[in-house]
Amino acid sequence: MANLAPISLPDISDIALSRDSAWKVPAVAQGLQVIAGTVGTFPLRRYNAALESVPNGLIEQLDPLEPTSTTVTKVVEDLVLFPTAYLVVISRYSDGYPAHVRYVPYENVTPPDSSQARYRISGLPNTGDILLPAKDVIAIAAHWPGLLEIAGRTIRTALLFEAAAARIASTDLPTGIIYDDGPELSANKVSELLQSWETGRRKRTTGYLNRRFRYERQQFDAEQIALIPSRDHQVAEIARHLNVPTRYLNAPTNSSLTYATTEGQRRDLVDTTLRPYLVAIESRLSMSDVTPRGHRVRFALDDYLRSDTAGRYQAYAQALEAGFLTIAEVRQLENLPPL
Repeated sequence: MANLAPISLPDISDIALSRDSAWKVPAVAQGLQVIAGTVGTFPLRRYNAALESVPNGLIEQLDPLEPTSTTVTKVVEDLVLFPTAYLVVISRYSDGYPAHVRYVPYENVTPPDSSQARYRISGLPNTGDILLPAKDVIAIAAHWPGLLEIAGRTIRTALLFEAAAARIASTDLPTGIIYDDGPELSANKVSELLQSWETGRRKRTTGYLNRRFRYERQQFDAEQIALIPSRDHQVAEIARHLNVPTRYLNAPTNSSLTYATTEGQRRDLVDTTLRPYLVAIESRLSMSDVTPRGHRVRFALDDYLRSDTAGRYQAYAQALEAGFLTIAEVRQLENLPPL
């Protein structure tokens, strides 16, 4: 018994939080893909004062080295995890407006302080640390301090549960104690006995002990220590922090709300979860240092929120009968060529 030492878990506050550690929590990873991955699929459009779509190189291709969907996905991921996301202007049109921008991770940006009026940027390809004036950095403010700040304790607890599950999964046999009711054995004999027992269990799951020895299991499995319900609870907590409907994270829920159509589910996700991130990006890219006055940048959600074929055709029939849509306009809405 003298060789048995208590096992101490690290204090929750001692677990370092970062982007990488957050991604190691399955619920956080799934939530990031639901939010950032979904917003990344929405096309960006620029509209003039008459609400007409205006072609624009920046909006169509933010970064010349990657698709705009990839850039937007990275930006939204930062808006979920941190209080700010950053884009750096890498080229401009002759009128001074940005022609291309590049995403820079939040961790690689040091904002200006009282002694330094420029942003310090690191991690750009083929460059070391560089100083950029504020006009060349597009800072997109999130609607909250970020998941790592708000849900730090929840994420740390989830990491502990993941580590506990890994330890249980890697253990061939629950830890136990062999009690000897006979004369005291020497240390060498005890070591031989334990080695023989553990070697035997690797070959057979069933063991044999005579009347002198008895085995008592000391470690509980995942079900006995309520590890599975505890992990489910953490998944639900992370869903609440992200404001994501629990069904998207496969978390247990007591809600009886159901949706009859995919359109209803998608609209609920946009209204409940995605709207703050959409507004943050739209508002910042519509500011006068990026977009001319009178123009606005918006995400196009029509394809994502469009109803099923039967529902759309029924709505078109009513619109045609009422006279506020034409055949040509209906075909345009369905991405069909003119007759």
